[in-house]
Amino acid sequence: MQALDRLISYLEENKKDYPDYVIDNIPRFCFIRNAAEFQDLGMVDIDYSILSYRIMFPTIRQLQEHNIREMITDKVYDILKEALSENTETPKQQVLIDYIIRYLANKTAELYTSQKTTEQHVAGRTIEYTPTIRPIYQDPDANGNFFADQATYYSGKIHTYLAENAEELGVETTSQAIDFNSKEKKLFTSIS
Repeated sequence: MQALDRLISYLEENKKDYPDYVIDNIPRFCFIRNAAEFQDLGMVDIDYSILSYRIMFPTIRQLQEHNIREMITDKVYDILKEALSENTETPKQQVLIDYIIRYLANKTAELYTSQKTTEQHVAGRTIEYTPTIRPIYQDPDANGNFFADQATYYSGKIHTYLAENAEELGVETTSQAIDFNSKEKKLFTSIS
């Protein structure tokens, strides 16, 4: 597996010398663009394995299309997609993109490291993903999935950040308060 990883890394670094590789490698838009971003920004250790990233790419894209599109509006999704594609992100957009990347990486790792897949990885001597940052209070013998907790945490961060920065991010907010300040809308009526 390491030899294949090195080959893919070499091809990625020398795309101009291998045009056939570039033609067959047309990526779709993804918030996590490569293995380094998955590890460095997503904070899930995959040993910078391009092969592992490519194996997980369909899962990442599915989570992005289903979960992220439900968390943020299509308008915000399109704005972030355009900004990321053109490298014109504002600081607030970059913070939201970082939260999205961390959510996607941790949710993907959760799906690949469930208790069942952990047993399969150990039996097959394949890689098991580990977090690059693990809280001190985390019990290493706990049977729970650390990545599930982190994905839930970053999902909450995305929702909170969107609510706090709605106007700057292009989110249309609706007032949660009930408007009774007109003649037509009355809280109480007189009994006559």
